[in-house]
Amino acid sequence: MNRYLTQFIIMAFAMFCGLSMLSSCNKEDEETGEEQADPESLAYYSSTEITSFSLKNNSKILPHLDSVFFSIDLVDAQIYNADSLPYGTDVSRMLVNVGVKSSSALEIVMKSRFTDNDTTVNLLENPNDSINFAPGHVTLRITSQDGKSERMYTVKLNVHKVVADSLTWTGVAGGRLPGATVGPTAQKTVSLGQELLCLTTDGTSASLASSTDPFEPDAWASSAVTLPEGADVNSFTATSDALYILTATGDLMRSADKAATWTVADTGWSHIYGGFMADVVGVKGNTWTCYPGGASGTLSAQGTDFPVAGTSQLVEYSNEWSDVPQAMMVGGITAAGSLTGTSWCFDGKSWMCLTLANGSYSLPAAEGYTLFPYFTYKVNSSDFKITERSTWVALGGKSGSDGKMQTKVYTSWDSGIHWLTATANLHLPADVEPRFGAQAFVVPHITEASRAVAPITSWDTPYVYMFGGYDASSRLYDQLWRGVINRMTFKPLQ
Repeated sequence: MNRYLTQFIIMAFAMFCGLSMLSSCNKEDEETGEEQADPESLAYYSSTEITSFSLKNNSKILPHLDSVFFSIDLVDAQIYNADSLPYGTDVSRMLVNVGVKSSSALEIVMKSRFTDNDTTVNLLENPNDSINFAPGHVTLRITSQDGKSERMYTVKLNVHKVVADSLTWTGVAGGRLPGATVGPTAQKTVSLGQELLCLTTDGTSASLASSTDPFEPDAWASSAVTLPEGADVNSFTATSDALYILTATGDLMRSADKAATWTVADTGWSHIYGGFMADVVGVKGNTWTCYPGGASGTLSAQGTDFPVAGTSQLVEYSNEWSDVPQAMMVGGITAAGSLTGTSWCFDGKSWMCLTLANGSYSLPAAEGYTLFPYFTYKVNSSDFKITERSTWVALGGKSGSDGKMQTKVYTSWDSGIHWLTATANLHLPADVEPRFGAQAFVVPHITEASRAVAPITSWDTPYVYMFGGYDASSRLYDQLWRGVINRMTFKPLQ
């Protein structure tokens, strides 16, 4: 509406009230009998309240911009979108809608796109002028209809500074594996209760490092340990109450005191899949076996794709479809010596192949996959609604005797039935070399943020820790990497 026409209407309305032709404009004082102005009318007339704020649609910049939600803090005069726009969004030419009760002036003060000088946009006269949010924020100035009140609002259009759904990896403590071993040649990390235990050896001596908080490099405590003669460090495994390791002669060794002493628990073993509750599960002769639980079954009954060596970690988990814990492993080497990419589920009594019968959507055949449960996010482009999905991640692995290494990352949203190549933002960066035989664990860390304007100031952020792994020539990477999807480090909406 034309500003001068608006002023004319307001003046006419005021005269109309002054002649007492509208009883709602004035009220009679009960004690003095004199007429007084209606407080509600005065509040409206002198208001500097912003009632709504939104962006106008512009598909050339980003689809459905008009659905971005803005919070309006009338106490501190702040307007902002709590859920940031995608990384790289051009916010230098945005069109806005501003809702007010009434105003005689509505202006935005911003930095010019062409100079570093401030420039002012009159939204009443030029509502379709573009607004430059690129410098960080703009100032919205509103003057009440009676011209007696003015207020400044700071308006921020937040944009992610990183790709929100990228899995970012950094080296921990200089990237070295924890422990006292210098130049380790083999390592295996396991989870025992609330602790991570990293066993390393240089072929002569061994070290066991432990931590309940791997986010802090100094939180690892290490000590020298003596391993059984001929112990295979890569078979090192934890159950809920003990540690196990295999020797070259097939002895299953058990320790109930964190590797201080070892005793022979069983004989004739050739491979350990991992721990399942209080049992260690592996291959003994021609059977798969649980010790000390006793469950077992013939390998041949599982089919030709059942692996007997080179498997990923056996990862225990719970889900909403089962009232008992389960565990999953992927890949490995079959009894016939061939590689497989099948996924297998274990419930403590029996195994089930999760891979479809025709092999569709299976992982590439490989040994030494790194397997862990994590989360990925799906963003609805129509309303920017974000859905968190529980996701299994498989990476690494060696796919042939020629030493060909897997470089892709794979994800599954249905517990290992369908595996798909992960989106590019989940793949390993160039400085994390392809590897096989690494272990990964998800450990929550409390993230804190001082910029919170609402009660949430800290939240759990699940970080992935990847230990070691071997190159194509079976040389150990003396490395510890920590990964997190960037979005998980952002302050949660509330």
